[in-house]
Amino acid sequence: MAVVSVVSYKGGVGKTTTAVHLAALFSARGAVALVDGDPNHSSALWAGRGELPFEVVTFEKLLRARGFDHIVVDSAARPNGDELRDLAESSDVMVIPTNPEGMSIDALSQTCKTLATLGKTPYRALLTMVPAAPSKEGIEARAFLEGSGIPLFTGQVRQSAAFRTASTTGVLVHQVRSSSAKNCWMDYESIGRELWTLLEGR
Repeated sequence: MAVVSVVSYKGGVGKTTTAVHLAALFSARGAVALVDGDPNHSSALWAGRGELPFEVVTFEKLLRARGFDHIVVDSAARPNGDELRDLAESSDVMVIPTNPEGMSIDALSQTCKTLATLGKTPYRALLTMVPAAPSKEGIEARAFLEGSGIPLFTGQVRQSAAFRTASTTGVLVHQVRSSSAKNCWMDYESIGRELWTLLEGR
């Protein structure tokens, strides 16, 4: 069984969007529970608006549940030290999404520094909400993170209103009628392949 936690010290960086789409990708490999650990219950609200190919549960329900092959955790925004330690100890891999904005990159760097002190749990930063050319935000953010020695997914997730439509209608992004929806889904497929390779090598 694989346990993947999606964590961020800052809101609005695509944490729940990432958790939902990773859970969907993992559902092709077995039964998946998406643990909604955020006080805003964003994952549960998303699921409640439509139908997703996995079950959204609370931590309490997960303790009583059986039969899941994989678990994806949508953590609380800015978990405290104890919460982050617990997530690190119980996860096989941690995914840390960030958009390219300066304040988000700063929060990501802080998260990674904390994780580096907690042990050997693998983690990867994920660039999300990357604007299309001619913007160079994504390129500059990637260069900064790589220069800082922060482990980073090769793939990234583009900025698109299709994700907002997906969340408000309770579906996955590739089910949205949008010219960019297919490419948005392909972004997460790429991340899913990288993540699965990382899990297989653990």
